[in-house]
Amino acid sequence: SAEAEGLVDWQELLAHDGLNVYVRQVLEKIQAEYASRLSIEDCAESMQVSASYLSRKLKEITCHTFGELLARYRLQEALKLLEDGRYKVYEVAEHTGFGEYKNFCQVFKKYLQVSPKRYMQERELKLSK
Repeated sequence: SAEAEGLVDWQELLAHDGLNVYVRQVLEKIQAEYASRLSIEDCAESMQVSASYLSRKLKEITCHTFGELLARYRLQEALKLLEDGRYKVYEVAEHTGFGEYKNFCQVFKKYLQVSPKRYMQERELKLSK
């Protein structure tokens, strides 16, 4: 599906046999704390490795940067909330760590090729059929 292309299969990533211990910790930290302010520097500091080492390992193993992984995970969670239908788009942006609505819309469009508003309109059409 169109939305799946912009996202990451976390189960697959975490099931990776030779997954670097630091990379695993970063992925788990993103899953646990995606709604708060997260940076590669914070992760590296808590693991006592350099941010550049961590960045390199993440990119090498997942083919994504920390920022991309975080954005994609936040989007996956945002889509669940949007599907739920109880929240307004700006509330979803706040709940998933994007903060500003504008930032959320930019990231949403970058990875899913459609604005959140348009996504919701298309969803309504599907549901009404």
